[in-house]
Amino acid sequence: GSGPFQVIAKWATAFNSLYPEAEITFSSVGSGAAQSALWGDVDCETRPVEGLCGIASKARSKARSTIWGIGDAPFQPSAYTEHSKLQLQQYPACAGAVVVAHSRDVLTGNLGTAALGSEEDEEDIGGVNLTFDLLAGILNGTIQYWDDPKLVTQNADITLPNEPITVVVMAESSGQSFILTKAVGFHVPSWPETAIGAFPEWPLTDIKPLEQHSASCSSDDVFSMNTPPSFKGQGKEGVVMGLLRIPYSIGYMELGHYQTGLSAFLGQAKLSHKNDEAVFCSATERAVQATMNELAKDMDPVTLDVDLTTGTVDGGYPVSGWAYWYVSHNPDSYDSCYQAWLLAQFIEWSYTNPQAAAIASQHGWISPPQSVVDIALNRLQDITCRNERGDIVSALSYVPEPYQFDMNYLEKSHRIVAWTLASVILASSVLFMLWVMWRRNTRVVRASQPVFLLLICFGTLMTGSAIFPLGIDDGIASDTGCDIACMSWVWLIPCGFTITYSALYSKIRRLNMLVQ
Repeated sequence: GSGPFQVIAKWATAFNSLYPEAEITFSSVGSGAAQSALWGDVDCETRPVEGLCGIASKARSKARSTIWGIGDAPFQPSAYTEHSKLQLQQYPACAGAVVVAHSRDVLTGNLGTAALGSEEDEEDIGGVNLTFDLLAGILNGTIQYWDDPKLVTQNADITLPNEPITVVVMAESSGQSFILTKAVGFHVPSWPETAIGAFPEWPLTDIKPLEQHSASCSSDDVFSMNTPPSFKGQGKEGVVMGLLRIPYSIGYMELGHYQTGLSAFLGQAKLSHKNDEAVFCSATERAVQATMNELAKDMDPVTLDVDLTTGTVDGGYPVSGWAYWYVSHNPDSYDSCYQAWLLAQFIEWSYTNPQAAAIASQHGWISPPQSVVDIALNRLQDITCRNERGDIVSALSYVPEPYQFDMNYLEKSHRIVAWTLASVILASSVLFMLWVMWRRNTRVVRASQPVFLLLICFGTLMTGSAIFPLGIDDGIASDTGCDIACMSWVWLIPCGFTITYSALYSKIRRLNMLVQ
């Protein structure tokens, strides 16, 4: 899924450092596409999905191209029956919040000119206060202007502009759309059921592709119709682009993405609390943690689903949700027990390794509380595979053969040949030095200048001796010995080269001067 993509990318890198044999393939797509790929419902001919269709079978337009996924929307109840052969299971991976964001001109009167992440705009610009009734009114088109009396009442300390509100939503199935609409539906009973889900039917009269909006259009040109247009962008990047380009717009994105410097360019709406509509809260990691801890006890024991949008704890944030691992418990879903074992190890690592929690926190996501982790680890035993004898076993109980690291050691024969040639170089250099010293008073040697000849021999001796440390690795030497070898050849080769060619250059230079 696109929401927790940055987290899973860093997790994969960290896990791969422990298990270098693991080849983890993932793509940044919506949660709906991540789920569909698990059972092969991705049509790469008529409805291609970037990232997935590149790894799907080229022989068929539809192909089950993945064995796992992760996204911020749970499986629909119908998925368990429609794809019962896969024995689908989801595991809470981490929790995050969906930020209701709006363009900065709602508060500042302009969209801003500073470069993203520049020092000119380092501070958050704040945001408007919204009750869920007001948010629902904006999302269904009944509240069309920022200075609507209902909005003004909740934002007495802000001068809201007399400008139409443009709504920007995600064009594809997304877990962030699911979390937002689920929260609105919980707090606003009149919100239609068809407008709840990863791909909701937004109750807006006119939703245009973001590409139809031109940044060069004036505000009067864009809003010359009776109802302000709404736009749909591709993924969270499309929503962000819309909010940055379209004046007086409002949309949504996950907290981790908002924290990547966008808080200086987009306002974050503060949402009212169900228990007290006079209390407004922002999306923060602490608020998500409070909501997650409150509802951990309500986790479904079968599907492991937890609806965080129903949270009412003080200090919590109501538009929060889990990112889930999507896996299959069918042993035939995996090419080998080793593959299933690596997947189970990856999920277990994400629950138990402190580094995984730290990575999630860096990107605005929170690791599950221990009570949820205990249940998830127990259910991991249900990931099964077929061993070499064809028996069905738990992936975690499978014992793979120890992984053999290829240390790329030098072949013994290569080392012998190299060191033999190096010995020839050293012996020749020494012999020539002795010969020059012995014959230094003869006319020919004196004419050739013995000092230069000795320097050339000494330079070749140093350069050739570098072959010996280059032939040393930790297969035959200790760490200290390898450190010495690595440092010595770096000095031997440049020094030997400099001595040899400085002598040659000096000799040629002197001859040139004599000829002239």
